[in-house]
Amino acid sequence: MKGLLLGAAVLVSACDTPGKPVAPEAAARLHVVVPEGWKQAVGTDGLLQVGPEGRVVLQIESTGNPLPELESLLAALEADEVNVVQKESESDFVGARYTLGADAVKQGFLGVRQAGPRVVWCATTASAKPEEVEAALTVCRTVSWEGGT
Repeated sequence: MKGLLLGAAVLVSACDTPGKPVAPEAAARLHVVVPEGWKQAVGTDGLLQVGPEGRVVLQIESTGNPLPELESLLAALEADEVNVVQKESESDFVGARYTLGADAVKQGFLGVRQAGPRVVWCATTASAKPEEVEAALTVCRTVSWEGGT
């Protein structure tokens, strides 16, 4: 549960400029390719929920906020006392993979991608297995925007 809450908290806190969530009909313009056997659906909270049948391992939110700097993303994660094990920063993507807890068995991922005019936040949930975190990272890196602004 902490991983899910962490992802949600970081989705809100890591970007300095408040933005408006995309209306559900506009979110349909996101093109999200998922691994074989995974499903995607819009949750009651308006986030796109992705994962194997019966489980959500990745949540995706599209905003009008600017792409954050990697340092801002890392600061938000480190404030929640996670151990960042991988970080990445490119012109259209920033992200970090991390471990949770004293035994560092639970893994998570938080990423932000510029997809056309939208900025897409991706966060794994507490139910994500290590191999699913890697797949979620791939999903986030490949999200694209189809249509107008």
